[in-house]
Amino acid sequence: HFQVLVMGATNRPQDLDPAILRRMPSAFQINLPTEKQRQDILELVLAGENLSSGINLKEMAERTEGYCGSDLKELCREAAMYRVRDYFCLRPVEEEKLRPISQLDLIYSLEKLKESRAATSMKLG
Repeated sequence: HFQVLVMGATNRPQDLDPAILRRMPSAFQINLPTEKQRQDILELVLAGENLSSGINLKEMAERTEGYCGSDLKELCREAAMYRVRDYFCLRPVEEEKLRPISQLDLIYSLEKLKESRAATSMKLG
């Protein structure tokens, strides 16, 4: 006899069908990360990246209240893409390396992510 474990996760528990909930014997909630945890997540995700000296991850953690780990990972991915876009669009001919990720890259990425979240909320709401 084999045992099967079914696990589900959602960030919208209020939208779950009650029939699904009846079939799940246990449920538990994992809260969103605290400011310190968000800073730790940002540090972890950006650990292998070339960062400018002006990066302030504490500030970014303060600005991302309500964001989960996958949101923060997407924020960092988008920030890294800004420098890649700059490399291909703005680089001098002699420049061969990507510039470091800057605080401005993170801020632009956060604004883009906020716009995306707002648009998604309007579609779902």
